[in-house]
Amino acid sequence: MRLMYPLLLVMAFMLTPSVSQAQSDEKFAAGIHLGNLSTGFSAKYRATDTITAQATAGFFGALNHYSIRGLYAFNTGPFYEIYGVGSIGLWQWNGFLVDESSVGFGAGAGFEYDLRGLAPELPALFASIEFGFNVVNFDTYTGFSSFGQAIGLHYRF
Repeated sequence: MRLMYPLLLVMAFMLTPSVSQAQSDEKFAAGIHLGNLSTGFSAKYRATDTITAQATAGFFGALNHYSIRGLYAFNTGPFYEIYGVGSIGLWQWNGFLVDESSVGFGAGAGFEYDLRGLAPELPALFASIEFGFNVVNFDTYTGFSSFGQAIGLHYRF
């Protein structure tokens, strides 16, 4: 229930008229993406004003993953962007007596905010929040397919 309020806020931004965002030379970004199935390091490349490619890699324990994601900006403003996301990747479970790999995919929506909107003297840091659905099917373990949320922090250059 607590997740409903941020989702409603994102939906309210989606319904607002789009404001033209100033052109930026910041095409690359590096940072961290923290989610239920996609925790790890992240790199982004902004191909156009609306399309961004992202690669994530997480290798912090028994569940490792390597995925690529496509982000499509639906609505942008001076300091925010609302986007849809699709992903595909490889997940590896290296648990006790089990080594298993599975291809998975996901889809969702996100909201990214340029922290320079709060304080112009800050560096080009962008915070994001996402909601979506992920599907990863392991033979041995279940429960990896779920609705989830993620947060991220990236530095653009």
